[in-house]
Amino acid sequence: MLSLQPTSEEIAYYYICHTKLWYYHHRICLEHSHENVKTGKTIHESSFKRKQHEVMIGDIPVDMLGEELHEIKKRKSMRRAALMQAKYMLMISGKQKAVIHYYQDKKTETITLTREDRKELEEALKKIVRIVSRENPPAPRKKNYCRNCSYYEICFG
Repeated sequence: MLSLQPTSEEIAYYYICHTKLWYYHHRICLEHSHENVKTGKTIHESSFKRKQHEVMIGDIPVDMLGEELHEIKKRKSMRRAALMQAKYMLMISGKQKAVIHYYQDKKTETITLTREDRKELEEALKKIVRIVSRENPPAPRKKNYCRNCSYYEICFG
């Protein structure tokens, strides 16, 4: 049985695409061979090499630099998903602030978790459980970034 405790990736996918969220949760993972995912993985692995350590909070890996939570993203194009993913990690870790690094944009953003964020995430968690509990994936809705998605062929091919 698949876990109903959403991962931080699933939080991000909820804000990007519910169809992608469903496929990812059901381990229909096409990402291992997708070029954008490979690039992101390389960026993640090469950033903060000497100072960073990964800790597990439940089943969720969290990148830490000292006492701060850090999230590394390729660019700011999916900012809302990145923000809510990092805020979810703050919520489950109990940490006070996180830093999101947008590698290609050469920008960072420091965030905190507000009461409103927590409320929004709690609602998102309920909706994620409903989405991933479905027998079939939600119908895909074509968005401008779909062509760059590893699930494009399965959704629109």
